Amino acid sequence: MSESGGVTVFSKTGTLLKSIGGVVADFSTIASIAISVGVSTNQAYCLTTGLSSRMKKAFSIDASERAQAFSIYPALSAVDQLTRNPITNLEDLIRHGIVVETTDPETNRPIYFYIGGVSSAWITNGRIQRLFVAQGGIGFHLQTPIFNDQINYAVNKSKYPIIVTPLKITEKYENFTNPPNATCSSSALSQALNYMQSSSLWWATFIPNYVGSIIFQLSKYPNFYGYSKSSKKWYLMGTIRELIKAISGEPPLFYAGLSMLPQLDQFGLGTIQIANYNVYDFTNSYPYSVGSSYLTYPFPLLNGAPAYTDMLCKGGDNCSGLSIAGFVVAPGGFSWYNVGTTLLQAQLIPAPNDFSFNGIIQYANQLGQYTWVDQLLQKVRKAFKVISILVSNFGWLEQEAEKAVYALEWFGSEFEKTAEEIAQDIVNEFSKPEHSESEHTDEAGMEVHKAYMCVRFGLCE
Repeated sequence: MSESGGVTVFSKTGTLLKSIGGVVADFSTIASIAISVGVSTNQAYCLTTGLSSRMKKAFSIDASERAQAFSIYPALSAVDQLTRNPITNLEDLIRHGIVVETTDPETNRPIYFYIGGVSSAWITNGRIQRLFVAQGGIGFHLQTPIFNDQINYAVNKSKYPIIVTPLKITEKYENFTNPPNATCSSSALSQALNYMQSSSLWWATFIPNYVGSIIFQLSKYPNFYGYSKSSKKWYLMGTIRELIKAISGEPPLFYAGLSMLPQLDQFGLGTIQIANYNVYDFTNSYPYSVGSSYLTYPFPLLNGAPAYTDMLCKGGDNCSGLSIAGFVVAPGGFSWYNVGTTLLQAQLIPAPNDFSFNGIIQYANQLGQYTWVDQLLQKVRKAFKVISILVSNFGWLEQEAEKAVYALEWFGSEFEKTAEEIAQDIVNEFSKPEHSESEHTDEAGMEVHKAYMCVRFGLCE
């Protein structure tokens, strides 16, 4: 089945206020409809209260409290630059995922990683040149031809159609907080999994997403890309990019689902059933059920979205806190668990065990993507080294050095040089009087000049 399919426009018709108990009751209703499927009421209660306590902080005046809510917000990814034909189908434009911050042990600098969905259309419509990611209203990107091979492997040769990639960040992200993940021991988690599965109980899950907002905000635009004759490339239009950023900065809505998680010692696929007639808003005093006909077809825009649960790894009736149960994907479309009850069944890809640097690298290896991620990291580390040289050897301010280096193409001709040579080229270029690109005869020099024009005059591609 193709990734694409019909959708129904987002609607808030029939909004109904529900108590936490009502939300838990919904899971019992879903469970009774499914064949031989149960759900732990206590586990659903733990999950619902955990999400409620975080998401109610979305509009707090305290930045640290808002960060707790922002950590739940999913990331949105799109192709920012590509060759040949632009993407014209909205369902192929955007995917969900998460952004994780960790510390590179080699440079001791923070690195942001995107972990999430991709679309086969990103590579069939030409060669992807740059990936754009938005999370919490902040934009990230990375420009590299490596994405083509990595995405092709993920969607065509792997059973895990998501990618892991480090990112550039060109805006300051205050109080960034990683998505919540279980902090209990593997043995405790394994015991909880065994208990739920031996009791034929499924895990209550909620999936934060922007499917409705994407359709509502972007379906009115006839074109998502503009063409540059000079570079012969298609670029995501600034209006579309800013709308994606704005959407990512708003509180998401949540699909309700039931999951069967894979055992921890098996890096396999879990299963998730989504009741597409229920979607919730958790920013109020009580979770709202928003409409009874939210979307009849959430995929493929939903691909890559995180699914949250409470693992109950403390045992008994004790809540353990929110954790990512996995990433929701329906790479070949989806299957109806029961057409009459409108339950959608999709796959659940395991999440990293933790968000440490080593944890992310190990996860990339489990996905079969270590080679690509390592290539990307070498360029990121070289960029960090250039920044350090500009600061320590040439007396540049840290912020000034970061702007110059982040404006460079990290996978272009200039970055084939050593870090010391790149730093010297930047210093030389920025110390010249105003001049045109025509004064440069080599590709590397043109790249440094473009960085100069970006930093000095805001003329960025």
